[in-house]
Amino acid sequence: MSHARHTSRAEQSHPRAKDGRSTDAASLFPTVQPPINLRIKLRRSRPLAGGTAHPTPLFDVTVGSEKFGPLTQDDLTELDLHDGGLWCEPLRPKLQHVLALRQCSRKATDLLARRSRSSHELRTRLLTAGFANDSVDTAIARLVKLGLLDDRAAAAETIRAAARHGDARPVVDLKLRSRGLQPDSVVDGSIPDSDDLDAATATARKLLDRTSKLTTGTPTPHLWIRTHGALLRRGFDEETARAALLATLGQFPESPETGEHVREP
Repeated sequence: MSHARHTSRAEQSHPRAKDGRSTDAASLFPTVQPPINLRIKLRRSRPLAGGTAHPTPLFDVTVGSEKFGPLTQDDLTELDLHDGGLWCEPLRPKLQHVLALRQCSRKATDLLARRSRSSHELRTRLLTAGFANDSVDTAIARLVKLGLLDDRAAAAETIRAAARHGDARPVVDLKLRSRGLQPDSVVDGSIPDSDDLDAATATARKLLDRTSKLTTGTPTPHLWIRTHGALLRRGFDEETARAALLATLGQFPESPETGEHVREP
């Protein structure tokens, strides 16, 4: 007598896997997504002054309902994208990286257009704006290569402003460090040392010339103290500041109200 097991129609229509679980056609033959073709369209741009066309044409890449752009022709060539080409998911992070870099570069250019910045200052602003480190590094490297970002020029600008203000070396070094610049790499003879009496005296005379219209007659203790503090804030040491005041204002004056000697700072 044959003991062969007869399968029912239900079992024939729903075969079982080796572990006994039933399977169906959908699990045996998963659905394959149809290929998606990407579309590339030239972005309309406003003409420049005089009616000339924009020098750099920009494109948008559309994949289904998603749009990536703007992209330049160099971007499309680098990513090997062409109209009607097949879309694959590995292209997504590459496109996102290119677009993030473009936004970062545009932000960096806008910041430099407002005022001169050092690499450290620009990096700080871009990171604060939320851009990734790799995008910031690449954008800064491109600007340096183009000559639009120059730390030596930023240092020279800081020194010129300090010279006009009458600052001594300690204050200038502090201003350079605050911009991420190394003071040791900058050598400029126009910046005096903290004990340069001639420079301190010249700065004191400039400060007094500015207040000559506001003060007349004998120098007051207030004027002496205010000029003394201004020299210290500009980086001159205590001894040099007092010597400069002695050469310009003389000894610390007495109070005009009481005739008593006011306590020196």
